[in-house]
Amino acid sequence: MKDIWKTDYRIGTRIRQFREQTYMTQDQLAEKTPVTPKTVSRWENGKTIPGTDMIPKIAEALGISIADLLGQDAAEGQDAAEEKRDKKPDILNTKIDSLSEEMRGLYTLELKSFIGTLERRIRIQKKLTVVILAVTVILIAIMTYRYWTL
Repeated sequence: MKDIWKTDYRIGTRIRQFREQTYMTQDQLAEKTPVTPKTVSRWENGKTIPGTDMIPKIAEALGISIADLLGQDAAEGQDAAEEKRDKKPDILNTKIDSLSEEMRGLYTLELKSFIGTLERRIRIQKKLTVVILAVTVILIAIMTYRYWTL
């Protein structure tokens, strides 16, 4: 699955880089942002990306600007800024395409997980059905035996 943030921003790598520069552990970053250490690890490994609501919280916890976190150079010259502005539609379309691909990947993973859960539940229900049928047959056999022996 392609990580859209890795292509331009490498946000997970930047989170790790800034966290390590401040000698902060994943647990400490997780405490400063309302997430679990596992979530921080997933961000840093590129398995998931932080939501847009988390970006400011992460930047604040690391003591950096959002631009630094996203890898935007605040000291860009005017020419570079204009060049970026001219390329923005292509970059935007690329981001939209990448986001669509990422979302398809996430939905596929969610769907596979959901199907796996359903399959496990069906297997459990089948086992329970077999047990219930076996108990029913045994009870019928016991009741029949008692009826005929009376």
